[in-house]
This record gives sequence, C-alpha cells and structure tokens, in this order.
Amino acid sequence: MDNVRQTLRALQTQASACDLASFDVGQVRDLLTDLHRAERALTALKIKAGRRCNALAVEGRGPDADEAFVGSGEVSGATARRDARRAAIVDAIPDLGTAVENGDIGGEHVDAIARAARQLEPELRPLFDAAAADLVNRSTGQPVDTFAKQVRRLADSVTNDHGRAKALAQRAASELSMWVDRDGMGHINAVLDPERYASVTNAISRQVAAMATAAKASGEAVTKGRRLDADAFVELMQQGNGSMGRPDITIVIDHDTAIGQPNDQSVRETVDGAELSLDAINRLCCDAVIRSVTLDSDGVPLDVGRRFRTATSAQWVAIESIYRSCAWNGCDRPVSWCQAHHIHEWNHGGPTNLDNLVPLCSRHHHAVHEGRWTIKLLPDRTLRIFRPDGTRHGNARPDRFDRFDRFEPDQHASSVERRRRCDN
Repeated sequence: MDNVRQTLRALQTQASACDLASFDVGQVRDLLTDLHRAERALTALKIKAGRRCNALAVEGRGPDADEAFVGSGEVSGATARRDARRAAIVDAIPDLGTAVENGDIGGEHVDAIARAARQLEPELRPLFDAAAADLVNRSTGQPVDTFAKQVRRLADSVTNDHGRAKALAQRAASELSMWVDRDGMGHINAVLDPERYASVTNAISRQVAAMATAAKASGEAVTKGRRLDADAFVELMQQGNGSMGRPDITIVIDHDTAIGQPNDQSVRETVDGAELSLDAINRLCCDAVIRSVTLDSDGVPLDVGRRFRTATSAQWVAIESIYRSCAWNGCDRPVSWCQAHHIHEWNHGGPTNLDNLVPLCSRHHHAVHEGRWTIKLLPDRTLRIFRPDGTRHGNARPDRFDRFDRFEPDQHASSVERRRRCDN
C-alpha cells in the first residue's frame, strides 16, 4: 500500500515539474499517447479501489464506493458517482476490469456499458452482461464513440422492444442546469426526452396564449417572443405546488407508533393499504404535514384535528439561508431536494426547532433512518457523521459558511486545507 501511494505521489511531482517548452509536434503526440495509457492505468486502479470499498461495505466494515469517492474530497459529486458506477458495472462484468487493466479500453468505454445497463430490466441483465463481455473482448483499440454505438445496438438487440430502451435512455439523459452569470442574470438549460419536451413546450404555448388574451382584453400591447415565453414559464413554475424534497404521499399510522412506541398491532401503511417499514415512517415524519384523527372502538372517526407541519415554512426559510445543499459531508444535492431531518427524532420527542434540524437529501436521509448511520449537530452547526459500526466518517459545515473562511487569521490557507483541518 505504501509503495503504491509513494509511486502516485512521485508521479504527481514529476508531472507538475514537466516542462514541454522544447517539445516538437511529434514529441507532444508521443506524450499524449503515453498519457492516455497512464490514465487508463489510473482508471483501472480507481475501479479496483471502488470494488474493494463495495466488498468491505457488504461485510459492514466501511462505506460503499459511492460514499467513499464522495468522502475522498477534491472531486465533484458527479465525478464521484461516475467512479462508483464504474466499480459497480465491473463487479457485474469482471471482463471489463481486465480490459481496463490491460489498456484495451478506458473509463469512457466502461461508462457506455454502465449507461446501457441502467436502462435494462433486471431479468435482461445476465444476457446483456454476457454479450457486453464478448463485445469488450472484440473491441480492443476501438474509439469511444464507435464503441458506444455498438453498445447501444447491443442493448436494443437484447431488449427487442421496438424503441422502448431508447425512450428510457433519452429520459435518463434528460437534465436541467441552473446558474447565475456575472451580471446577476439567472440561466436555466433543460435537455429533455421528446415526450416531456413536447409537454413542456405545449404548456408554455398555452400559457403564452392565455396571457396574450388577457393582456389584449385589458387593452395592453402584446408582443409574442422570448420575453413572453419567459414570463409564461415563470408563471407556470410559480403555480406549481410542493417541492422535490418532500414526497406527496399520505400515510396512516396509529398514535403509539406516531410517538415512537410501536407494537404488534401498529398501523403503518399508505392509504392504499401498502405496509411501510417503521424506518420509513420515522423518516417521513421528519418533514411532514400531520393531522390527528380520533376513532371510537368501532373505528368510526370522532374528531379530525388541525393540520400542522413538523418543519414550518419559516424554519425552511432559515434552513435555506444557512445551506445551499444537503448537510452531509461532500454531498452536492440542492437544499430544495432535501427533507428537514430531526437529529433527535420527532416521534421520540425531538423538538422541531432549528437546533434540531438539518437538510438531508433522500439518499442520506435513508442512510440515517434505514442505514443506521448516526449524526450529531454541534452548536456551531458542524455535523459529525458516524458509520453504522460507530467509526467516524467525517465532519461537515453548512456550505454557505465557506464564504466567511477568508476572514480567518490564516488567510493564505486554501479552502481545501481549511476543510481538512475542520475534519480532524
């Protein structure tokens, strides 16, 4: 282990000190070839590390690859998730790992297979995995784009579903990005599959028509175009309800379960009668609208109490003023996708106040309730995170606090160094 780390550090030092000022075109091309080979070797090592993390996680001895890559620091959440997916697909198709180790394919080849595999039904995976292994063995030195097309054709032949897999792939490839430029203008860029693109554009067109009609009726001048499209889009968004972080689901639980005293007769189910786990009930109660219903001995409702939120709108405003994203160490999920988690559980008497609330995305909210991870919130809002076995995973502070780091006495320290000291 020490030899591997020493070699990697030596490589980093030599690469940083390399001067290419005297290289001609041929030497640069040769260098790029060597760099590609080295990159594939490092990708193979990273996949091995991810697979080892997954194996240790199964034994309960550490985090899985997804959590480990996020916790390693200095990488984005998207990069960490990509590396974790690579480890997972190689676990399923070991020939991929061998091909990467031999330098026959690179990380992007592995990504192409992982994307295709995610679109398949579980019963089709064994057939696809075997065919993909054969394809890899026949594709040495093949460019990524050509290989990716062959993988897509392979997935289509396995599914034989008349375009269903393509539709699923297009939906999976849909994405939306938002950012604010230097002039303070907000940008929203959406890439959608054909069906949802049509539904969104049709909704905007209908809203534009309605706004234009209303404006004309009041004697206002109307000019159709991008500005009116933007106004229509904003109105549609403002008319929506709920948020990504809070699921729209009605559950029925008995009083004893609600206050943390479940028993053999506990009722914990959806309105359709599907039973939920106690962990799921506890998680959902963290951030929910609660209404009490009193029944008589025959089950007839006697009283329907008022509704109240376990986390109020005002408290959510406070949470959003502190956090930009999930409170978990290294997680980049926006706070709007999160639920308000009670450090001391609400149904065990935990108070609904800011000192007992942190925003957690769905993955990490599940980790605390179903996964048995534990967290502790300090007075300065440092969140200490512990694995199920009790070992410490790391610390996290609200990401909006990072901007104040520049006023610390050691202004020369990098943000990465400051975070590292915070985690020790």
